[in-house]
Amino acid sequence: MKIKVNQKELNDALSVVSKATPSNPTIPILSGIKLEVKNNILTLYSTDLEIGIIAKLKCDADENISVVVPAQLFKNYINNLSDEDFILEIKNKEVHINNMKLNVYNADEFPESPNINNINLEINQSKLKHLLNKTNFAVSQNSDDNRIALNGLRLEIKDEKIIAVGTNTFRLSYIESNIDDDIEIEVILPYETVKLLINLLDEGKVNIIFDKNMVKFQLGIYEITSRTIAGEYPNYNQVIPDQYKTKLEVNKDDFKMAIKRTEMFDKNGIVNIGLGETLKINEVDSDVGHNLEKLETINFKGKEIETNLDAQYILDVLKKIDSETILLKGIDKLSPFNILDKVDEGFKYIVMPVRGNE
Repeated sequence: MKIKVNQKELNDALSVVSKATPSNPTIPILSGIKLEVKNNILTLYSTDLEIGIIAKLKCDADENISVVVPAQLFKNYINNLSDEDFILEIKNKEVHINNMKLNVYNADEFPESPNINNINLEINQSKLKHLLNKTNFAVSQNSDDNRIALNGLRLEIKDEKIIAVGTNTFRLSYIESNIDDDIEIEVILPYETVKLLINLLDEGKVNIIFDKNMVKFQLGIYEITSRTIAGEYPNYNQVIPDQYKTKLEVNKDDFKMAIKRTEMFDKNGIVNIGLGETLKINEVDSDVGHNLEKLETINFKGKEIETNLDAQYILDVLKKIDSETILLKGIDKLSPFNILDKVDEGFKYIVMPVRGNE
């Protein structure tokens, strides 16, 4: 049985599909990628039983067939072929390409891709990517955290809005956007699933299919199926203050560099932020020296306050903000601190203060 396929198309697809192949699988055949040819469509499929990835490519084949190939070796070999169409032949339980032959395995032993067909939502890929990119960085990546829901990103659809939330309880990133759909659904997506989606989402539409404990994303030639995380997500609305006593605007790049110059002096990477007509930034606990930064602010309103914040949490969000100026809001030293993107009204970022030396 012979299959004619393009090297670049196959190589690109393998680089994505192989991301679901486990390095130390509990079931040996999961270390492979399933190749299925039907009606001149080559389907690639890999899974670790938590996430599965499918890619579909056009090919010329003289019959239908289904086999499993060793993922890493097959991927590496295809990567080193020249960029052109080539013939892949399957015979005698082997894959033959040029003078190479590779053992294949019985596809009947490979798990089937879950059939999900419940609630559907179609939105722009660029919109979903924006929502995920603005929130996934705040998700807890502590595998020892017994609050498993924090290891995922909450995706909520209601009232013709799509909402994404990521938190580790010390910081929270929230974004919402309008959609033309009145469905209602709440899921928690694993961090790695969201990370994969961010890399794949581009132009065009993405179709999202929700089921009881699984979700499928269909975009271009790819389908990503993922288990959702069970567990109770924190009530994020209780963390986001309705009102603030102090707010101001400041240049984002000036603020970022001031934070970087100051956090290196603090033993724990904590900075003291003083909100006023002049924004003041200094270290909290240092035995090597002292640094005080003063920045001009715009539209200062309210009373002067100060608070201690984790510098890295501030720097993380500044990478996600596009506007030249940012909006800072505070209440008092121990209340949640808000950093806002002036050009993205649906975005909110909350940092919880830390106690420094009194």
